[in-house]
Amino acid sequence: MPRRLALPLALALATAVAHPAHAFRHLNPGQEITPPALTGPSGESVPLRTDSRATVYLLWASWSPRSAQALADFERLSRIGSARGLQVVAVNVDREKLSAEDVAQMTSVLRTAEVSYPVAVDRELTLYDAWGTNAVPSAILVDAAGKVLEVLDGYPPEGSEAFRDAVVAAIGAVPAGSISAAGPSAAVFALRQAASAGREQ
Repeated sequence: MPRRLALPLALALATAVAHPAHAFRHLNPGQEITPPALTGPSGESVPLRTDSRATVYLLWASWSPRSAQALADFERLSRIGSARGLQVVAVNVDREKLSAEDVAQMTSVLRTAEVSYPVAVDRELTLYDAWGTNAVPSAILVDAAGKVLEVLDGYPPEGSEAFRDAVVAAIGAVPAGSISAAGPSAAVFALRQAASAGREQ
């Protein structure tokens, strides 16, 4: 089976079955990475912020049901956290080569999730392979120096709270570990509280 056809099936199975492997075989917390050179759906350069305190790279695909939820949840965090230095970048890993139909489907998913943060396309799945991605969607959180702070494997319905907690802590909104396991709304609430406190000072 050609790789462009086998990849979505293999990754769909990987995200449906729990496994002990890390989200990224070649990345671990504490490791430093170089900011990747990213391009958008039309081949345009996707510049990264130089003033960010933390960056989330969200690897997603239009054929992955959990990706749509991940895109929407991180949109909520991005809207509140951007002013505090949070940068979210969605990296599409649909296929090695995208057809016009693939791009249309990708655009539809992004529109439904109301994504406003940068979107890149991992052509030839270069970044996907370099990071050793195990499941889609998955995400990594890096600080301003490029150090990996946290990884998230497969965006499970439960269990992603620790990653969102780390995101909020990385931009100095709250101390690490202080967000209750109440889903994405808890992290958004923490960011709103921090933003309100900053305006009152």
